[in-house]
Amino acid sequence: MLPYLILADLQNTIFSALFTFSERVIYPFYATVPRLGGVTPLDDQVAAGAIMWVPGSIAFLVPAALIMTGFLGPRLPTEPAWQQDRTGAPMLDGLVKLRLTSPSGDADRVFEATATHDAATNKLLYAAWIDVGAGHWDVRVVVQHGGETARGDVPLTIVPATMPLADYWPHLLLPPIAIVVFVLYQCLVESRRSLARPSPGC
Repeated sequence: MLPYLILADLQNTIFSALFTFSERVIYPFYATVPRLGGVTPLDDQVAAGAIMWVPGSIAFLVPAALIMTGFLGPRLPTEPAWQQDRTGAPMLDGLVKLRLTSPSGDADRVFEATATHDAATNKLLYAAWIDVGAGHWDVRVVVQHGGETARGDVPLTIVPATMPLADYWPHLLLPPIAIVVFVLYQCLVESRRSLARPSPGC
């Protein structure tokens, strides 16, 4: 999905820049049609390029930024799932306990919980809600089934919550920059036209 969005935005940027910065009307027949509001064909073409550029880039870059943020975000380490030794089937009637401890050994930062099917979205899995703060944690998982017990240790890193805008604002800078470039270009074009007009005394 990400390559399609980037290629689509690249194509949109090329055509938008062509319409915006061209010194002539690209489609000659467009200059012969009736005008509305006294706008010249060239100014209308420049405005169309700016509309294609800014909203079009937003439509492509915002989803691309969201997808890229998901790819670059922190991921939990992947561990093999506990299954029944003989059949390899999921263990649906086991007792799963979780214990979170801080690597610093602080006794006040120890959390315990029992994972259940009710707390999981997928009822084949076990889940538990634990309210802990940001930082590094050691998670011990203890699975009991019948007379057997299995243990596993997993490192877990929890990052502080951030505002979505703080994560995505670098990706949203292109549209304002394009607007500023468009305004500067229009000022330069108007200055050229003013200098090219003959003075009334000539």
